[in-house]
Amino acid sequence: MISFLSQKRGGYTVVELLVVVGIIGMMVAAGAPSFIKQVPSRRLHKAAWQVYMDLHQAQALAVSENMPVQVSFDTAQKQYTIWADANGNGVKDAGETEIESLSDIPALEVYVYPTSVTFEPDGTTQPADDYYYFYVQVYVESGGYKYVYAFPNGFIDGYQIQDKT
Repeated sequence: MISFLSQKRGGYTVVELLVVVGIIGMMVAAGAPSFIKQVPSRRLHKAAWQVYMDLHQAQALAVSENMPVQVSFDTAQKQYTIWADANGNGVKDAGETEIESLSDIPALEVYVYPTSVTFEPDGTTQPADDYYYFYVQVYVESGGYKYVYAFPNGFIDGYQIQDKT
């Protein structure tokens, strides 16, 4: 008869578990500084991508709805509004389709010149005040800045521009 005490039981000892947890803790501690250093550049990447994609969405809306689409920035509030401007007056009137985007990225600054741009039904742009092109500078503290441009021929560029610090 085999005694209960003489049976071999599988499993890990407390010492083995503590050693594994200690090794994992050291690996996490070694990788944390590089992860923390990347946070501002990830915020910058996210913000620039959001502006880039929203400008493309405004352009697509102008072509699909066959009417001008206005993009207007309010840098003080860190937000911009996109709407289908049915009457082409550059003012959001009741009944005009609106897409509003707010920044949810901490420490984000946006510089815009001029403050608005209109996408025409053919996909081209008409910057306000007869400027040649429209640009947005997205800035995140310690992360640098990126530009997003909208040119009169409808080309939207700038997302690939490298971070500047």
